[in-house]
This record gives sequence, C-alpha cells and structure tokens, in this order.
Amino acid sequence: MRRRIAEGGWSIVVLQQRSSSLPDSQTALREWTARFDSVIRASAGRTALYMVWPESNRLDVFDAVRSTLTVVQARRELRLAAR
Repeated sequence: MRRRIAEGGWSIVVLQQRSSSLPDSQTALREWTARFDSVIRASAGRTALYMVWPESNRLDVFDAVRSTLTVVQARRELRLAAR
C-alpha cells in the first residue's frame, strides 16, 4: 500500500482504524499514522483520519476514541473526518 501511495497522484489519503479506545489501539494508530503520513507527504498528498464510532454497546468509550484521534491529528497537522 505504501508503495502505491508513493507513486503519487493522490491529493488526500484517508486512513481509518477501528475504534481506538484501547491503549494498544492508540499506540498502533499513532505509529501507523506516522509511517503512512511520511509517505503521503513525500508524494505531495495530505493525510486525513477517518474516525469510526465505537459499537453501540461501547458508546461509553466515544470520548476516548475522539481524544486519541484529535491528539494524533493535531500533532501531525492532519484532517479529521468523522462518521
């Protein structure tokens, strides 16, 4: 996937992860966003994070999910989209 992105031609690349409320998921989101964002920027694109809502039986973690994506977005100056 990173090789395809590096070929260029993308103005915006949207990254999506399942709910990032768990500490391991938050770490993975930060790590993989950094890896992909570097490739995306090098090919003149912009990275956007797509926030998915937690499952209906886990809405209590919504704030944690939003907080994680907001922090990653702010640190890397990314766009944040939500559904």
